[in-house]
Amino acid sequence: EQIPMVLKVLQESNVAHCDLKAGNIGYVSETLKLLDFGLAAPFEHNFFHFHLPVQPHHPPEFRRAQIVTRTTDTYSAGKILEQLVIGEYNLPASAAIEKMKQVYAAVPPKSFQHLLRSMLKQQPFRRPNPAQLLELAHEALQDLRHNEYFSSLAKVPLTDATIHFFGGASSSSSSSS
Repeated sequence: EQIPMVLKVLQESNVAHCDLKAGNIGYVSETLKLLDFGLAAPFEHNFFHFHLPVQPHHPPEFRRAQIVTRTTDTYSAGKILEQLVIGEYNLPASAAIEKMKQVYAAVPPKSFQHLLRSMLKQQPFRRPNPAQLLELAHEALQDLRHNEYFSSLAKVPLTDATIHFFGGASSSSSSSS
């Protein structure tokens, strides 16, 4: 539940990170650390225009009009999750879920599908707020832990980084929190 908590702190601080990607997340003693605030910007309204090069992890509203919303970082976090789970992040949510079916030879739990789809909604106002995201992540983690295809005992287990993305899920090398 670490990413939703980081997003909550950012929103409560009226700050958009604007460059949330796998390379800007670190782990120290199983604790997520958000790195590189060089492009972070304060919110004065519900959205603002920000001029910087468009990256694949940026949401549609930024790619189209360079608009940053309160859910811009949520979309980017969804792209990080997608990258950690399937190794790439330039797909729509439905294609990412299909790719998961191929990679893991199993259907991901509906709660995980719902989590990924909600984070990657095209309309910023339809993405979950941090409290909703925390609830969705918790439910998805519970289901992933109980699904033999996606547990640490699977033939192709989710990586520790993937599990630690939302904090604390157990695996063969980490303990549950």
